[in-house]
Amino acid sequence: MRLPDDIYNSVRVAFAHHGGWHAVRKPENKNNEVLKALFPDVKRTDEPGSGEEFLRFHREMIQKFKWVIANTPGTTYVFAPWKQLPDNLAVSLGADFVSAMHAGVARLIEEGTADDLGHFLEARQVDAQNNELPGSGIHNQCHRSIGLAEAGVAPALTAGAKMNDLFEAPNNAHFWELHGWLDDIFAAWQKAHGETLQSPIPVSPCGC
Repeated sequence: MRLPDDIYNSVRVAFAHHGGWHAVRKPENKNNEVLKALFPDVKRTDEPGSGEEFLRFHREMIQKFKWVIANTPGTTYVFAPWKQLPDNLAVSLGADFVSAMHAGVARLIEEGTADDLGHFLEARQVDAQNNELPGSGIHNQCHRSIGLAEAGVAPALTAGAKMNDLFEAPNNAHFWELHGWLDDIFAAWQKAHGETLQSPIPVSPCGC
């Protein structure tokens, strides 16, 4: 569902870089000089550290999104991250996947690194024998599932805000609900490992 117009008009400018950031991380784009010039320090998804980078990049996006909401005159929009995976998504993804996802998250919060957690949450992972890691990839699965569902029932309401288009996804309210939930998982990892939580930054997305 597209964000209300007052928020949408700010968000589509402030987070226009989101799709390019994800694109440069794809291993197949490692020789794309245009993307590399735009995001010279970003790690590819096949490089160590990219999982943690995924978590911290979206943490910063959420901080800036909160600034946009707080500084948009007259807005009635309320940022409400999921407290848990919505029932309709849990059903579409299947009980086995969801159960494995919860077990994997709990294990990594206690025993994994931030990099391990980010990789597990973002996309499907495989082990050394190329076997799929059960429950991995909830981020990509939610983007895909929400995008397909909305395309089928409300395409006019997602114009310019399709969840399965990474350039448009930040313009969709579900994007922020999803990433707020994932950020809370990251916060749980930080708490378990004694890392100080980052607070919202009191500056605008343009740094002014």
